[in-house]
Amino acid sequence: SDFNDCVRWGRTLFEDNFHNTIAQLLHNFPPNQMTTSGAPFWSGPKRCPAPVKFDADTDEHLDFIVAAANLRAFNYSLPPNRDRDFIKKCVTSLVVPTFTPRSGVKIAVTEAE
Repeated sequence: SDFNDCVRWGRTLFEDNFHNTIAQLLHNFPPNQMTTSGAPFWSGPKRCPAPVKFDADTDEHLDFIVAAANLRAFNYSLPPNRDRDFIKKCVTSLVVPTFTPRSGVKIAVTEAE
Protein backbone atom coordinates (compact mmCIF):
# COMPACT_ATOMS: atom_id res chain seq x y z
CA SER A 1 0.00 0.00 0.00
CA ASP A 2 2.82 2.48 0.77
CA PHE A 3 6.58 2.52 1.25
CA ASN A 4 6.29 2.27 5.06
CA ASP A 5 4.68 -1.15 4.58
CA CYS A 6 7.66 -2.13 2.44
CA VAL A 7 10.04 -1.08 5.22
CA ARG A 8 7.97 -3.07 7.74
CA TRP A 9 8.10 -6.11 5.43
CA GLY A 10 11.90 -5.75 5.03
CA ARG A 11 12.41 -5.48 8.79
CA THR A 12 10.27 -8.58 9.38
CA LEU A 13 12.22 -10.42 6.67
CA PHE A 14 15.49 -9.51 8.39
CA GLU A 15 14.18 -10.77 11.73
CA ASP A 16 12.91 -14.02 10.22
CA ASN A 17 16.06 -14.79 8.22
CA PHE A 18 18.81 -13.65 10.56
CA HIS A 19 17.34 -14.04 14.03
CA ASN A 20 14.23 -16.21 14.34
CA THR A 21 15.33 -19.08 12.09
CA ILE A 22 18.68 -19.30 13.87
CA ALA A 23 17.08 -18.98 17.31
CA GLN A 24 14.70 -21.84 16.42
CA LEU A 25 17.63 -23.94 15.22
CA LEU A 26 19.47 -23.30 18.50
CA HIS A 27 16.32 -24.14 20.44
CA ASN A 28 16.25 -27.53 18.69
CA PHE A 29 20.03 -28.02 18.74
CA PRO A 30 21.62 -26.02 21.60
CA PRO A 31 25.32 -25.15 21.40
CA ASN A 32 26.19 -28.00 23.79
CA GLN A 33 24.08 -30.61 21.91
CA MET A 34 25.65 -34.06 21.60
CA THR A 35 24.92 -36.65 18.92
CA THR A 36 23.72 -40.14 19.80
CA SER A 37 27.34 -41.30 19.52
CA GLY A 38 28.43 -38.72 22.14
CA ALA A 39 30.20 -36.34 19.75
CA PRO A 40 29.39 -32.62 19.76
CA PHE A 41 26.61 -31.85 17.26
CA TRP A 42 28.18 -28.50 16.35
CA SER A 43 31.55 -29.71 15.10
CA GLY A 44 33.42 -30.18 11.85
CA PRO A 45 31.54 -28.52 9.00
CA LYS A 46 28.60 -27.65 11.30
CA ARG A 47 29.54 -24.47 13.11
CA CYS A 48 27.20 -23.20 15.77
CA PRO A 49 25.42 -20.09 14.45
CA ALA A 50 24.44 -17.03 16.43
CA PRO A 51 21.24 -15.03 15.92
CA VAL A 52 21.79 -11.48 14.65
CA LYS A 53 20.28 -8.66 16.67
CA PHE A 54 19.10 -5.89 14.33
CA ASP A 55 20.90 -2.58 14.72
CA ALA A 56 19.83 0.31 12.49
CA ASP A 57 23.27 1.90 13.04
CA THR A 58 25.00 -1.08 11.39
CA ASP A 59 25.37 -0.29 7.69
CA GLU A 60 24.84 -3.87 6.53
CA HIS A 61 21.61 -4.16 8.50
CA LEU A 62 20.21 -0.90 7.13
CA ASP A 63 21.45 -1.81 3.61
CA PHE A 64 19.36 -4.99 3.81
CA ILE A 65 16.23 -3.03 4.79
CA VAL A 66 16.79 -0.40 2.07
CA ALA A 67 17.26 -3.10 -0.59
CA ALA A 68 14.38 -5.30 0.59
CA ALA A 69 11.94 -2.39 0.92
CA ASN A 70 12.83 -1.07 -2.54
CA LEU A 71 12.49 -4.50 -4.14
CA ARG A 72 9.08 -4.89 -2.51
CA ALA A 73 8.07 -1.40 -3.62
CA PHE A 74 9.13 -2.20 -7.19
CA ASN A 75 7.02 -5.37 -7.16
CA TYR A 76 3.98 -3.35 -6.12
CA SER A 77 4.67 -0.44 -8.52
CA LEU A 78 5.40 1.95 -5.68
CA PRO A 79 8.00 4.69 -6.09
CA PRO A 80 11.47 3.81 -4.77
CA ASN A 81 12.94 5.50 -1.72
CA ARG A 82 16.66 5.32 -1.00
CA ASP A 83 16.66 8.00 1.70
CA ARG A 84 18.54 6.12 4.42
CA ASP A 85 17.58 8.64 7.13
CA PHE A 86 13.88 8.25 6.33
CA ILE A 87 14.13 4.45 6.24
CA LYS A 88 16.16 4.38 9.47
CA LYS A 89 13.53 6.53 11.17
CA CYS A 90 10.76 4.20 9.94
CA VAL A 91 12.55 1.03 10.95
CA THR A 92 13.48 2.23 14.43
CA SER A 93 9.84 3.09 15.17
CA LEU A 94 8.65 -0.44 14.32
CA VAL A 95 7.79 -2.91 17.05
CA VAL A 96 8.97 -6.38 16.08
CA PRO A 97 7.39 -9.30 17.93
CA THR A 98 9.70 -11.13 20.32
CA PHE A 99 10.76 -14.57 19.12
CA THR A 100 9.08 -17.49 20.83
CA PRO A 101 10.46 -20.96 20.01
CA ARG A 102 7.97 -23.44 18.61
CA SER A 103 7.84 -27.01 19.84
CA GLY A 104 7.72 -29.96 17.50
CA VAL A 105 9.56 -28.24 14.64
CA LYS A 106 11.36 -30.89 12.56
CA ILE A 107 14.75 -29.76 11.27
CA ALA A 108 16.70 -32.06 8.96
CA VAL A 109 19.94 -33.21 10.53
CA THR A 110 21.37 -34.99 7.48
CA GLU A 111 21.19 -34.43 3.71
CA ALA A 112 18.99 -37.54 3.44
CA GLU A 113 16.31 -35.96 5.62
